[in-house]
Amino acid sequence: MKRSWFLLTLLAVSCGKKEEPAGPVKEYRLTGVVVSYDADRKVALIRHEKIEGLMEAMTMEFPVRDERAASKLVPGQRITARLFQRESDYEYWISGIETAAAR
Repeated sequence: MKRSWFLLTLLAVSCGKKEEPAGPVKEYRLTGVVVSYDADRKVALIRHEKIEGLMEAMTMEFPVRDERAASKLVPGQRITARLFQRESDYEYWISGIETAAAR
């Protein structure tokens, strides 16, 4: 009985543990216009310009890890941000969001 209890406890502890995926993180500069921001999901839909070395211009969702900057994510607002990408698991997010002057 003690052994079963120990194994169940070990299983419960290991299932609740979230490990960060290993691998280097690359950083890019993102410039674009906020289309929308979903505060519940912490995801911004941004129409961005070409991101040199990564992708062409398009509209896509970006997870936001900089919660203090979320107030800057107003539809129509032009922003610059740092885009981080971890290649090992295709994870990406934006942070360091700043408002930019309108063109």
